[in-house]
Amino acid sequence: MSEIILKVNNISKCFHLDSLVEQSFKDELGAGMKSLFVKSTKWARGRNEFWALKDINFELKKGESLGIIGRNGAGKSTLLRIISRITEPTSGTVEITGSFASVLEIGTGLIPELSGKDNIISYCQLLGFSNKKINKLYPVIVEFSGISDFLEMPIKYYSTGMIMRLAFSVIIHLDEDLMLFDEIMAVGDLSFRAKCFERIANLKNQNKTFILVSHNLSDIANYCDRIIILESGIIMSIGTFTEVAGAYYKLNMKKDMVIKPEDIKTLESKILNLKKKFFESSENLTSKIEWTKTDTPGNENISFLKIALLNQKGEQTSVFQNDEIICIMTKFLRNISGTEADIIFLVSDIMDNRLFYDNIAAHSKSSEMNEKGLYDVFWKIPPYIFNQGIFKVSLFIFMNNLPVYRLVNVVSFEVTKDRKEQDEFRYYTPLLPDIKFMIEKANE
Repeated sequence: MSEIILKVNNISKCFHLDSLVEQSFKDELGAGMKSLFVKSTKWARGRNEFWALKDINFELKKGESLGIIGRNGAGKSTLLRIISRITEPTSGTVEITGSFASVLEIGTGLIPELSGKDNIISYCQLLGFSNKKINKLYPVIVEFSGISDFLEMPIKYYSTGMIMRLAFSVIIHLDEDLMLFDEIMAVGDLSFRAKCFERIANLKNQNKTFILVSHNLSDIANYCDRIIILESGIIMSIGTFTEVAGAYYKLNMKKDMVIKPEDIKTLESKILNLKKKFFESSENLTSKIEWTKTDTPGNENISFLKIALLNQKGEQTSVFQNDEIICIMTKFLRNISGTEADIIFLVSDIMDNRLFYDNIAAHSKSSEMNEKGLYDVFWKIPPYIFNQGIFKVSLFIFMNNLPVYRLVNVVSFEVTKDRKEQDEFRYYTPLLPDIKFMIEKANE
């Protein structure tokens, strides 16, 4: 039986509004303050009380990852502050086995007058790193941050993005029994976010235990075994991504929701700017990765040796026209016979939204890949599926219907040649399938 790292028992939190007048809203309520302006809540006992959390119960096992998602004011940050022992609950208990580290406000503890280099050292010391560990991690942190040219400069001259890069590059190298991350995926630009995603995937592959809080379900879906949906301080749903996704999207749908033309133009502009900034040429895309048997990623059951993107001629490429077949090829090694396993590929868009997936077990009996040895797998995506844009491919190893290893955004490709002409009704969607159409005059 797996060891329980965290037990949250009947946690509730009530804020007495009159007593908060003289205090910092940010420190006391975090993201939960927005709910103060709701006309009524189920847990309000009077005009001067606000229940940010009510009867929260869950457990987290060693090696498990948990995502917490909810709208502004749902109580996410309040819950993490209670788990981190920053805020006392009104009732209930939190039990943690082993050490823990929480990342709730990136940049807290940085000193504006100190240089980037000195801040890295002092920040590491603030987080409890030994001098030996600091010396070992310093070059890794600097490389990860991508701001090595500015380390001698006082950080009061840094942009907000540079400060966030600096702080997060230290934070992401924490190594505790339990790690709590609040909105860390909002850090930096797209290229730095890709580094963060890769680091989180590595933590998961190393069976680290962590909680990841986000507003974006897609951000945490690839990295969390279970997801909690919080709404008005209550757990509305808890389960796997498949189990909670429907509930989350229903929660965020409004009957009076109207998509305005200016909103569509804003989204299109954002996507085009991201594409222009980070993928100005196909040189930035990765169409093939090969590993040696000494550094191959995977686990004790399956090791990946190669993944490549091929066109319909069998040529390796990262640029496809939308009328071409796209082939995803992977070579893997079965290290152990007899164990049931599955490999899944997942395609995401440039914004990391999941689009579709496929798996070996959907096309063959599991016994066909149960013997030890080398295997080649070819997935062929038919033409006329994608719109113009940048897309990413991730690989997952599943055992007993649960993901046990992840290679997130391991290769990427661009689709060109839009087959549809511009018109006044058109707006960007990542998929643009070849939909058959017919119109005829009906009998009166």
